[in-house]
Amino acid sequence: MIKNTYISSALALALALSGCCHDDPSPTRPSALVLSAAIYDIAAEDASVWHSGEPFGVYMLDGAGAPLSYNARHLADNRGTTGYLVPEGTPLYLPSDGSQVSVTAYHPYDEAAASNGNRTTITIRGNMAPDACLWATAKNLSKTQPRATLGFKSQLAQIRARILNNDPATARIVARIEGAPGKCEFDILEGRYTGTPDCSSPLGITVKATEGAFELDVVVAATESAEGGPGIVVTALDKSGREIRTYPKVAVGAMLGLENGRTFMPNTVYNLAGTLDPANLHLQFTGSSPICVITWGTDPDEEFGTIIKDKNTNQ
Repeated sequence: MIKNTYISSALALALALSGCCHDDPSPTRPSALVLSAAIYDIAAEDASVWHSGEPFGVYMLDGAGAPLSYNARHLADNRGTTGYLVPEGTPLYLPSDGSQVSVTAYHPYDEAAASNGNRTTITIRGNMAPDACLWATAKNLSKTQPRATLGFKSQLAQIRARILNNDPATARIVARIEGAPGKCEFDILEGRYTGTPDCSSPLGITVKATEGAFELDVVVAATESAEGGPGIVVTALDKSGREIRTYPKVAVGAMLGLENGRTFMPNTVYNLAGTLDPANLHLQFTGSSPICVITWGTDPDEEFGTIIKDKNTNQ
């Protein structure tokens, strides 16, 4: 199910509403950009929702890809979850000469992006949601074609695993992924990662204990991992929290079918299944699927100077 959210200014809405009386824009009247935005949540029962005040940035580019408008901040309609979003400042207008332009947009808004070469820094943190970096583009817009739909998709990747516990002594586990991209630059104009990502710091994996099993979940940047690819390390603990053993790192790059064994694909969930025995940890790849973003407005992903924020951070 795809929910469309209409992004426009008061003027853009007025122009749109007047379309029934004026099929073509007046040669002398400026045409405001009118965008609808779709968050792809597959066929989930709970649809993605735009919440009041959600920020995102919009760029307008000329035919050569040079910005005409830089990082225009837009906000969700402040009357509530109506689905309308409006420019915080002046609306964006299409060129008066009728030339075609394109638009790129991302969420959440990073006010430092324009001064940082139209890039934003992605820093992966614990319990991060997969909607923490969304991007979309639309092309061939003009004064006579001022409307477009942006299909936002996550630029992150997610690893999920379900591990059956076959060791009676193991009450819980802690896990981490090593060699995965944890900090990198994202080019907003082109919608891709740039430079060499920082893969030096292990990323903590969220672990949920269920009846007879453990469920693991971690988000990574959808770009290159360290040489040799990423690997998962699991430590088993007893009921008192004392360490029983740490299993050898399980290399998952080739297992997950990553490009060259290292590069994650954006908007992708990688699923693993396995067993934990007293002597061994077994993992196998069971398939991939698109990321399902169904909690769009509930994660406080905005932070000054970046577009990522830990879900558990209250500041």
